[in-house]
Amino acid sequence: MPTPPVVNTPPPAPSSTVGVEVRPVIPAASTVIVEQDFNTYNERPRAVPAEIAYINVTASTTLEYTPIIVRVDASAGAVTITFPLSSSAYGRQIWIVKTDATANAVSMAVQSGDNLWRPAAITTITAQYGCQSYLSTFDGTNAGWQYVGGG
Repeated sequence: MPTPPVVNTPPPAPSSTVGVEVRPVIPAASTVIVEQDFNTYNERPRAVPAEIAYINVTASTTLEYTPIIVRVDASAGAVTITFPLSSSAYGRQIWIVKTDATANAVSMAVQSGDNLWRPAAITTITAQYGCQSYLSTFDGTNAGWQYVGGG
């Protein structure tokens, strides 16, 4: 069986970002970002603690940004949480949690132009500590919030 030809890779491209080295790989249009100290010290990149953003809500509101957790107290009446435009939050996830024990419902809505994709049976949260999770997505044609899960 013949030996395959040797593939010559181009030399590393100069980096303008401190601590990050960009190296061309095949195909030529692709790049890989490698932490520069990884090879020098044979260490894995260090994990950085995440900050989890949450807000407390007691009345219907339209979110202007994407917090990770929205804690809803619906003891004063039904509450509607309107998600931010999904185009400003692609890939972000929101958890909606109902914190009170009343029968008042917490419902989710989207702004004009967005879609809300979820099972027909999933429309509101009525149980204390019930939650639903949504992910901002784009299906190639439409933007919106996809129901991911909850309980």
